[in-house]
Amino acid sequence: MAAHQSKLSSYVHGVWQKKQALHGSSGALAFVLWGVLLFLAGMLIDWLTFMPSVGRIALFSVMLVGALVMAWRSGWKHLHLFNARDTALQIEDSVGGRDSLLITAVQLGRVTAQSGESEKLMEHTCQRAEDEAALLGEERIVAFAGLKRPFALLLVLSLCMGIF
Repeated sequence: MAAHQSKLSSYVHGVWQKKQALHGSSGALAFVLWGVLLFLAGMLIDWLTFMPSVGRIALFSVMLVGALVMAWRSGWKHLHLFNARDTALQIEDSVGGRDSLLITAVQLGRVTAQSGESEKLMEHTCQRAEDEAALLGEERIVAFAGLKRPFALLLVLSLCMGIF
């Protein structure tokens, strides 16, 4: 049963790592995107009003805080430490129809068989969970496709900044 648990836990840990990479990169992308947008807006405001140095510092502070808030909302707030049970729950929520198989197998991996519990049933549950995890794959659970649109927008805005 230990071999089954190591494969299942490595799958769950791999999904967690991909989710962390997705949240980190979406937060960073939002930070840069909003930073560029607010920089362009600040540049326009400075150009139209001929701000003094104090005004420019205040404008820069607003740009920085605004970009940090949007990065937090877009992904950085979802970064968290590894918890196998929560990750298994997220996997089952995203796929559906697993009847808590992964969660049960993850929780069974932490305990040893007590008297009155069937070791064979525990091993069968873990084997089924491992088979389901092999069918699912990490790519099906965590998709980076949602970052294409913000990345394209960032590229267009960066080109606009490069032109000026």
